Amino acid sequence: MPDTKTYDWESRLGGTVQRYLNGDETLRLTAFNAAAGVRLRISGRRFTTDGKISTFSHQLTPTTNRAATTFDVTPGEGWLLSVAIRVDAGAPLDGQCFVVAELGLGGGNQFVPLDVLVSDVITAAHRVAWPGTPLRGPMEGAGAVRSITGTTPAAGAEISETVPTGARWELLSFAAVLVAAAVVATRIPQLVIDDGTTVLFQVPSTGNNTTGVTARHMWAPGSPYAAQVQSLATPSALPIGFRLAAGYRIKTSTSAIQGTDQWGAPQYTVREWVEGA
Repeated sequence: MPDTKTYDWESRLGGTVQRYLNGDETLRLTAFNAAAGVRLRISGRRFTTDGKISTFSHQLTPTTNRAATTFDVTPGEGWLLSVAIRVDAGAPLDGQCFVVAELGLGGGNQFVPLDVLVSDVITAAHRVAWPGTPLRGPMEGAGAVRSITGTTPAAGAEISETVPTGARWELLSFAAVLVAAAVVATRIPQLVIDDGTTVLFQVPSTGNNTTGVTARHMWAPGSPYAAQVQSLATPSALPIGFRLAAGYRIKTSTSAIQGTDQWGAPQYTVREWVEGA
């Protein structure tokens, strides 16, 4: 026989109630974020045991290192009616901030998840809520397109850029200028991608640098593998849809590089997702 009190609440709320809380549960918001200046707000409504609707609203400022940042709420006893999460400050792009709202027991390191209410990428324009928002993983969004200025290596050294912890990249373009010193040699640059140890992809530039020449070497998906279009710019091809996990490296390897040659800071474009750390 159903509990009379529970049955009465369901009748009064028109069958819209989804979760009954006995007062011991914890509502946890977890955020994985890469954008600066982001502040999130989690709000909700609860139908209490005395027949009233109460609300709650709390803020969470996540870190920008893509690691999990959590905030715990204890809603209390009653029927949980809704949970909404929105960006309260900042402007994360699609793919830069991923949130999960769970019901569980305990708090801190003792939290035991029991149910997932919300799981989705969030932006200032895309709010998420339970009930209503489908559960999605962090890689299901369009991703954030970023233009990144890399690090200038020392003279005679190669470029090396690393995918940061908690990120997933799709490499869209890579360009850098090589200044060849007045030492007789033909430098042939190559772009190398490895997983931190093993080389996964390696493609030479379509042009080379001779003594005293300054040239821009460029790689992008779909570029024709042909002779340089002019003496100072050389386009070369990359794989289409090539995704790189955290710790993967994008490097140059230049045949016959001299100790006084100088690579400039690379400029490259990636599509980034927050995978979490």
